Amino acid sequence: MVIIHQVAPNPTQIDNLAKDIWKYYGYSGTANNDFFFNGVESINNTLKGEVDGNRPGAISFTSGSYGNHTVTYYGYNIYKKSGSSDKLYLRVNDNWGTSARYVDTTYIGSLGHTLFEICRVIP
Repeated sequence: MVIIHQVAPNPTQIDNLAKDIWKYYGYSGTANNDFFFNGVESINNTLKGEVDGNRPGAISFTSGSYGNHTVTYYGYNIYKKSGSSDKLYLRVNDNWGTSARYVDTTYIGSLGHTLFEICRVIP
């Protein structure tokens, strides 16, 4: 028996939701969660590596503009300004509109702002 979640799961359970859906539709695969409290550079490197490797995923936020919400990430833009650090904006589908949205990764993983968790789904 496969249980399909009727309400939003706890962010720490997103991998279970992904596995249940894959199983329900007859796909094999796995999923795992990774939690980050690291600095912005480490988080950006992780996200860029996933997107560049054609591995979109889910990201859960516990506070901020996307508090208590999980979105799908699938791209990014890097903005460069002379004399400043590069800024990475994560491209997400938040299901609140039909166009792409961008999340400033400067605030992802900052203690006091949000717990950052990504779910990798691996076919």
